[in-house]
Amino acid sequence: VGLLLEFNLNAFEEDVNQKLEFGESINKDFDIKVKPQGEVHSLKKYGNANEKINPTYIDWRLDVNTTLEELTNGSVEDIIPTGLELDFTSIEIHELKVGSEGKLTLGDKVTPNVIETSTGFKVELGKTDKAYWITYKTNITEFKETYQNDAVLKDNDELIKQDLATVDGLSQGSLIEKEGW
Repeated sequence: VGLLLEFNLNAFEEDVNQKLEFGESINKDFDIKVKPQGEVHSLKKYGNANEKINPTYIDWRLDVNTTLEELTNGSVEDIIPTGLELDFTSIEIHELKVGSEGKLTLGDKVTPNVIETSTGFKVELGKTDKAYWITYKTNITEFKETYQNDAVLKDNDELIKQDLATVDGLSQGSLIEKEGW
């Protein structure tokens, strides 16, 4: 038995996972998944200070597994550098929908196991082929002009990808300076 199908790739622009439904006599569904193209990563990290002058905290974001690879026991570890303190309650994790051209759309909030470690935190993803968006905040406890923050994606404790985000161009000073009378 052969099957010849033609797909409209526009249907995959928002999400590479689509359901193909055959109704009537066979009543079968098939899940179809195309490989995302464009700017997709195993791990990509971003950081942004709340202010360039006298910042008090930095917001961080991790895009995890936007390549949608199969992980058998996936985990993400984030190493918080000196001068920053993790706000553990700020950690949020969402699934990401990945479009065929790499467009990322925020999905539902999820609650995998998150463990606070001596150097930061670890998110246990387990068996998955999904993409995730991890956000959190660090409070600045020791001012520096530049902060670099590492994260690693592992599968079965084997390194898959390491990424570094740099937040720089920060300064301390008076917001208002006055001279004279």
